[in-house]
Amino acid sequence: MDKNQIKPLIAKYLEGSASAEEAAVVETWYNTYQEGADPELTDVTIAEATLRIQDRLNIEQQVTKTSLWPRIAAAAAIVLVVGAGVFYFQSNNKAKTEQVVVNAVKDISSGKQGATLTLANGKKIVLSGASKGEIASEAGVSISMAQGGQLIYEIKDQAKRDRYAINTLSTARGETYQVHLPDGTLVWLNAGSTLKYPASFNASKERNIELTGEAYFEVAKDKMHPFKVKSPGQEIEVLGTHFNMNAYADEASVKTTLLEGSVKVLSGSSSTIIEPGQQASSKGQKISVDEVNVNTVIDWKNGLFRFKNEALPSILRKVARWYDVEISYQLDVKNMPTFSGAVARTENVSAILKMLEETSDVKFSIEGKTIIVR
Repeated sequence: MDKNQIKPLIAKYLEGSASAEEAAVVETWYNTYQEGADPELTDVTIAEATLRIQDRLNIEQQVTKTSLWPRIAAAAAIVLVVGAGVFYFQSNNKAKTEQVVVNAVKDISSGKQGATLTLANGKKIVLSGASKGEIASEAGVSISMAQGGQLIYEIKDQAKRDRYAINTLSTARGETYQVHLPDGTLVWLNAGSTLKYPASFNASKERNIELTGEAYFEVAKDKMHPFKVKSPGQEIEVLGTHFNMNAYADEASVKTTLLEGSVKVLSGSSSTIIEPGQQASSKGQKISVDEVNVNTVIDWKNGLFRFKNEALPSILRKVARWYDVEISYQLDVKNMPTFSGAVARTENVSAILKMLEETSDVKFSIEGKTIIVR
């Protein structure tokens, strides 16, 4: 791509008028610029990548409010390239944007919005089949389904509030869901996850919930009632913030990634406070803190698979949860290169597998609900 092609696209992108495909071109070109893979162009390399794409859209306009990646999710195709973190959308003869041909017999469709709500009395409600409006009430709280499938808790009777009325929201593999808790906190629950919480927080000094799996939280501010999330091997405490917690049993550690505010992370006798853009990883008594690209962490919430120098087993664990499949390895993946790139989670599984095949020597086949890696 020459400078006369990229300049108008950057201008449209910065003013917010770029289409999803044009935004994808800008983002992928910017990644190649960062990695030094496409150093020419000049006009002082397009005015130093247009002041680093206007300081990365002013730090992604505080990370999530106008995130680039939801726009890219609608792009027609994004191609993965192995190793250095470079991927091309369209650039003369370097492009690899061939259409993925889906075999209708041996393919698996993406996951969907759905979950199961278990009330304090043991009653189970399958939310994917529930109609809009109130679906239950307990502990002085009305539980309803909003347009678009969000679960909403609203306090109706303060006198009946009960901190011991515990609800459980569970997503199976291949499901995701949102819940609006009675304190105003918003939670996005990823596939294969479980969230336990009281139907009302008002009778307690703390807002305590439990998580297994993965969730993204936008916690309502309440200095008088700290918000605590417990997961196997870790506990975090916040007053009002945006963060992601990954606490899947098949991952090596529990990871908490902060987007806004501050979070105190506790694991055994260890504790630390992290800042926006940092990720705390807990394993046993040890907590390590790293700077991360938060967009690669919350990609699932924004409808994407996004990888940045990620190992194949890690990618395929995500694939297994979202497409509800098993992974069978017939090769040693320890010395394989890493992968980078992005693709919409609405694509069939064959789209991801095809891209991985095109950028490595790995081959995949689908047998029923099992993906075989050769």
